[in-house]
This record gives sequence, structure tokens and C-alpha cells, in this order.
Amino acid sequence: FDQLSPRLYTKDLRAPVHLMHDREDPLIPSAHSRQLARSLNPNTTRYTEFLMFQHMDPNRKLNPLILATELTKFFIHLQPIFSRVS
Repeated sequence: FDQLSPRLYTKDLRAPVHLMHDREDPLIPSAHSRQLARSLNPNTTRYTEFLMFQHMDPNRKLNPLILATELTKFFIHLQPIFSRVS
């Protein structure tokens, strides 16, 4: 598994990296994504945690206010990608 771990290759990355993770993910602890984000260049890495994604329950119901907040965070997270395309 160590050979497959992205942490071994982070020093070679030069492109912007956009990481997202669900804080309540039951399969992969968000601490793993935080650790990966810390190993990357902070000037080219964007890391955001959400509550609206989950591997096991894509239909999870959220309070509308929380959903609106999470969708705003999602847009802000992706905005740099959209601005590069146009």
C-alpha cells in the first residue's frame, strides 16, 4: 500500500491540487485528506471539507440552510477551476 500512497509523490506535483472530503465519511477519515493536503505545496493546494457528500449515502437529507452553506463552499472551492477554463 505504501507504493500506492499519493504521499510518496507529492514533492513532484507542480499543478494546482483541489482536494475535497466529507467530514463525516465513514470509510475514509477526513484526517487522511488533511494529512495529504499538509504534505502538498500550500500555495497550489486547495482543501475543503463538506457535510453534503458521503460515500455510503448520496441521498442523505440535509437541513436546507446547511445544504445552502455547503453548496456555497462547493462553488467557492471549484471557482478557481472555472476561472481557468474561461
